[in-house]
Amino acid sequence: MGSILEISAIRRHSLPAALRRTLVRRRSRPESQRLRPCSGDSDDRCCRMVRHLAFSSSRACPAAWPGHMRHHAADATAAVRRRQAKEEAAVSLRVRLALPLLLLGLVLCGCSDVKQINRITFVTALGIDKSEVGVKVHAVIAVAGRFAALSSGGAPTGSRSPNYILTEEAHDISEALFKMKRRNSRDIQFGHMKIILFSDELARSGLNEYLDLFLRRSEFQSIAWLALTRGSTRNVLETSPQIPESPSDLFVDVFSQAGSDTMEVLPMLLYQFYSLSQEPDKSPYAMFVENIKGGNRIDLADLGVFRGDKLVGSLKPLETMYLQLLQNNKLQPTLLTTRNAALAVDRFKTHIDVSKQQITIRLKLDASVDENDGSLLHNPEDVYKLQDELNAKLATDISALIAKLQKLHSDPVGFGGMYRQQAADKQLDMDEWTDVIFPEMSVKTEIDAKIVRRGNVE
Repeated sequence: MGSILEISAIRRHSLPAALRRTLVRRRSRPESQRLRPCSGDSDDRCCRMVRHLAFSSSRACPAAWPGHMRHHAADATAAVRRRQAKEEAAVSLRVRLALPLLLLGLVLCGCSDVKQINRITFVTALGIDKSEVGVKVHAVIAVAGRFAALSSGGAPTGSRSPNYILTEEAHDISEALFKMKRRNSRDIQFGHMKIILFSDELARSGLNEYLDLFLRRSEFQSIAWLALTRGSTRNVLETSPQIPESPSDLFVDVFSQAGSDTMEVLPMLLYQFYSLSQEPDKSPYAMFVENIKGGNRIDLADLGVFRGDKLVGSLKPLETMYLQLLQNNKLQPTLLTTRNAALAVDRFKTHIDVSKQQITIRLKLDASVDENDGSLLHNPEDVYKLQDELNAKLATDISALIAKLQKLHSDPVGFGGMYRQQAADKQLDMDEWTDVIFPEMSVKTEIDAKIVRRGNVE
């Protein structure tokens, strides 16, 4: 196998430094004091040194070592690797056990600030009026316990309503809500607020300064509905409808058209109103809601139209329906009436061209006779006569609607966006469009209404 002196023939850089120093010291001894060659299975000092160096050094044993040294070094290296593998497995196991415990701790910490539902006040609707100080804010509070009784099939005790109203007056909305929270015994949450009402007096002065708060704070939903009232908003919020039990739920049913669907109702969300008030493409609008005498009915009558963020006028329900036809909105159940007949709209399609001087409206519409007070329309001449009457009525009413909007300097149809695209005026200013260009444009209507069903039994 060779003696220990054979290692001197190996290049110094191929051995660990500690082994080189040991070999140098041993070579300097007299021949009688030097170690004899060790056998492959011996466990003398040299072999123990090789094992120790194999454990303590990260360098691999050179292939030029004597055979017995390479054998011990290989065994030692394998032992080191086995020990390292066990240590790594133990560490990995500890990490796998500690990670779920850490995540469990984080989850449990999320419940440290929990609040019972009977200690939270939920605001479902807000009403904002103008006052001498600034604004007066009315908040509809939902009483969770009373709603729980209703949802389980019970009835409210006596005449107790499931809602009550808090009112505060302050310089601005933020201060009023702060006072409301300070004077209330429970935490007020606005995450369930579904509608915001503004009085017409406030809307005429401009709404954007009041909408800023609702768009900044994360506790408010920007998808809440926006509506108007004539007079104080509290009169509407005090309504006690029979179905559903809360006025805010009634507004959601009507505005989302989940309960009743009609093209005479054109709702608008909070963020939509704010966005449209900042651009010339289209003017915002909002529905007027009224409390019918008796206190248990809410009527959605007119549609308020705006120039920017200021209320400038309103449209009747029939005009609102025509506005939806011009906007190409989704068809809802709609009736068109002539002198002797009522016709249901089956389908429609509107195409609008806007040049620099003229607005051209092309409306194609299919209708069915829903009720007829005259003849039974057996003759084609009677059908054509009714079609001509319907075409003339639509052309007259739509032209009158656009003339009214031009007079109000309001563009809820969206002619401004079409003008920018088709007339290539990319730098269109809102004031220039609503005050100068739009009011002076001529309007041409082309109506193609057809009666596809007469309702006769052949």
